[in-house]
Amino acid sequence: MRDYAQISPRFWVGKTGREIREAGRDAQLLASYLMTSPSSNMIGLYYLPVPTVLHELAFSAAEFQAAMEVLSRVNFAFYDREVEMVFVPEMGRYQVGATLNANDKRRPRILKALEACRGCQYYALFWAKYSVAWLLPADLKPTQDAPSVIETQPVMPLAARGMQQEKEKEKEKEQENENEKRVREKSRDDQDWEGQLFDRLFQAHPSKLYEQEAQRALFDETRTCRIRPDRAAAPFERSRTVSEVLACHAAWCASERWKEGNGKYAPALGKWLKNGGYLNPPPTPVPEKVPIGLDSARLGQLDRLKEARNQ
Repeated sequence: MRDYAQISPRFWVGKTGREIREAGRDAQLLASYLMTSPSSNMIGLYYLPVPTVLHELAFSAAEFQAAMEVLSRVNFAFYDREVEMVFVPEMGRYQVGATLNANDKRRPRILKALEACRGCQYYALFWAKYSVAWLLPADLKPTQDAPSVIETQPVMPLAARGMQQEKEKEKEKEQENENEKRVREKSRDDQDWEGQLFDRLFQAHPSKLYEQEAQRALFDETRTCRIRPDRAAAPFERSRTVSEVLACHAAWCASERWKEGNGKYAPALGKWLKNGGYLNPPPTPVPEKVPIGLDSARLGQLDRLKEARNQ
């Protein structure tokens, strides 16, 4: 029995892991068991009688068969009923590594485990996958070709893996350069319309208090699409374009309310944005009633009448 086993976190979130999860809990439990079973070894090819699985997982024979069919379908594991052996193709790569040096201390145990598995129909499949990367001796080479149940890609040696990684990095770099080129081709207005809008609003606003709060308020409004670029479609009724916001703000700046006291009664820009001040223009001022004019002759006449009454 092994003292420990390694399971990659990608087992739960990778493509194969998601497919197993979608198939049900039995398949997921069996997959975890095959990697951590007391009967397992580091190479992923080992003797595992069905009664042992049924006892340790409390499975019925039908449940084991259904779960094993799922794991075989997604190329996670295969079971040879004739010799009662299981093969988990990727297990050796995670437990031992992609490569194995000739002087590795684990090598004798690996060769001994392989020697005991030569009767398994999946032995040739294991050889095709690991023989080059693990430098397996030729006397362990199988006498028959690997079965065509899965398309096994041999584990690449370090040099070959390095070349592939370099190619992948080059592709990623080319993609990044292409993305940067597309960004540069955009107009400056499209790249920083929020910053330009804030500069114009803050410069024209009567109150210069709380600049950072105003920036955050504008970001909140644009992030929720309550303020959007001129060319963007309206996502909902209360959304306004940049031009509409600027026009509304200019109308408020020209209003008597904001001009009174040199902008003393104008709210901070951040507060105006948070309260949706850009949704409606300032109210139209009601003209003051002009009192009826009294000329000096009429005033003199009224004074003489008051004096007459007092006498």
